[in-house]
Amino acid sequence: MSKKRLGAQGGKFILLSLVAAASLNAQTQNVTLDAAIVTAMGFESALKEETRNIFVVTKADVEAYGYRSVKELVEKTPSVDFVSTSSLGENIDMRGQGMRGDGATPTMAVKIMLNGVPINMVDAAHGIIPLEMIAIEDIEQVEVMPGGGAVLYGSGTRGGVVNIITKQKPRDFFANVSSKIG
Repeated sequence: MSKKRLGAQGGKFILLSLVAAASLNAQTQNVTLDAAIVTAMGFESALKEETRNIFVVTKADVEAYGYRSVKELVEKTPSVDFVSTSSLGENIDMRGQGMRGDGATPTMAVKIMLNGVPINMVDAAHGIIPLEMIAIEDIEQVEVMPGGGAVLYGSGTRGGVVNIITKQKPRDFFANVSSKIG
């Protein structure tokens, strides 16, 4: 009786081992992902080659997660918060390095850029950035770089840099006009 029981249990063990091996083999499929390209160092480079901690949100991520605004997209990025500074709006706080100073000379610690160009603040005294002016449909990629970036991006970056890259329109039409008098 014990031989039959051992044989049945051994058969179950072998059968379960084969099923587990087959499912394990089915789960190990190679998937090739597109390389993420960032401009954090002033020129395009692969994300895997960067030594800095950079968070990249692509247009595919915008569609997949259903972001409704640029503010919502930036707010969902790790280490980024929005802090209400006045009745006029909010400013960005990254790693606890939002606005510093008080009175007439506060300094921003997070620089917001649009296609590599710093965005002017709506209210410089409170650090309010006009993110609602950028349509989410125009976003190609957003790069969030916590930490200082003064060497590359100038002052006001001790908290970090947010670079919003928009879709570029194809250049199929070009015109050049000049005039000369005398």
